[in-house]
Amino acid sequence: MSMAQHPQQQTQAERQLEEQALRDRMRDIQFKLLVLSGKGGVGKSTVAVNLAVALSDGGNNVGLLDVDIHGPSIPKLMGLENRQLGMEGQKILPIQ
Repeated sequence: MSMAQHPQQQTQAERQLEEQALRDRMRDIQFKLLVLSGKGGVGKSTVAVNLAVALSDGGNNVGLLDVDIHGPSIPKLMGLENRQLGMEGQKILPIQ
């Protein structure tokens, strides 16, 4: 699906291909941790950043995704506020 395409315009076949690609990518990630809460302002982002840094310092490959729709704070906590994400086709490239 193109970024500009409305989800309702996506065909069933396109949706199935996209979902399979996501399953394939997720299968390559051995461990997935979620830091979540039903309440805001409790330090979820701070915990997630500290956990990611500690795991990385321990020699692990770590990815951190902020899905806060009200204003992601991970870029600020990681000192990445002015960095731009790259694109490769329809894929978002992570900031290293």
